[in-house]
Amino acid sequence: MLCVVKNTGLSAVASQVRKLSAIQMAITLQSTIQGGFSAEFLRRLPKLEQAMIDNGLDPAEFVISKDRATPATVPLLGPFFYEYTVFFGDEKFTVTEPNDMRFLEYFYDRCIAPDDPAPEQDRILAALTARLSPQGIFLTHCHDGSWRPPAKRRHPTGDWCRAEGWPIWNGKEPKPDGRVAWLYTSTG
Repeated sequence: MLCVVKNTGLSAVASQVRKLSAIQMAITLQSTIQGGFSAEFLRRLPKLEQAMIDNGLDPAEFVISKDRATPATVPLLGPFFYEYTVFFGDEKFTVTEPNDMRFLEYFYDRCIAPDDPAPEQDRILAALTARLSPQGIFLTHCHDGSWRPPAKRRHPTGDWCRAEGWPIWNGKEPKPDGRVAWLYTSTG
């Protein structure tokens, strides 16, 4: 079953959701889960949309899809985790969370996060790498689920390492003398 909610108000996904039919949304919601999104999620969605607008994002360009992350292990209990895929433009990312409110908190934090690493992050990375031995390897992993060839791979911590003058090591060649950064990026 696929339930779609778009700017026209809420469809009859569940009786508790019908009570909220006066709410208009800019974000498109899709769900293969019976009952769709929780009533609390729908009540708090306007705050998310306002945060997006305040940060220069157009909520109408976003689609949030909710699906089962794993099959129900006990049929009467239903799934324990859900996959939330956010589509925007030609990009998408997927987050696995136990419920709608945890996903909403995660997504809200991403919408209000600055584009550039905060000075606090720079300070933390500097403090962490300062603890390495003179021959230390700073291994950093970034998962970029939206990457597809021929696009260049992105690695935010790698950008910091380069800006700080760290030698970048690929882990295959012999390790150069001194401290190095080993940047690992996974995709999928």
